Amino acid sequence: MIRQLSSLIIIFVSLASFHAKAASILILGDSLSAGYNMSADLSWPTMLSKHLSDDDTEYSIINGSVSGDTTGNGLAKLPGLLSEHQPDYVLIELGANDGLRGFQPPIIERNLSTLITQSQEAGASVFLMQIRVPPNYGKRYSAMFENIYPKLASEHGIPSSHSSLKK
Repeated sequence: MIRQLSSLIIIFVSLASFHAKAASILILGDSLSAGYNMSADLSWPTMLSKHLSDDDTEYSIINGSVSGDTTGNGLAKLPGLLSEHQPDYVLIELGANDGLRGFQPPIIERNLSTLITQSQEAGASVFLMQIRVPPNYGKRYSAMFENIYPKLASEHGIPSSHSSLKK
């Protein structure tokens, strides 16, 4: 998770450096982004905000993450978040709860694809955080689940933490 976060910070800083002097980043995630069971100062969205504040660009982090959220929950609330905040960037960190509940990978993929499309249609640049399930879900399910993220990143032409780790 920390390695993926570092990769995303590098992507954000390099892409955002071409942006105007103010930018907003909507984080749509679950407990991993909501900072479940930890001090808000230690959550990665807060650390991202502190890291980005060193740049000349002013960033506004909108954390739309809720512990327990699934991709379906993200679909339900994304239109309202996009309308209210009109973010420049959307970072999607969802799917862990879908996987832990054994949701079928095609459903997760379809939901994530819709989240990406809706964000892009609202004018936001999108980033996708790779999620993995524990190995006890079996090799077949784990592989199907893990492959969703690089596939969607490639199809939508967006960066993901998976692709940034491979470079």
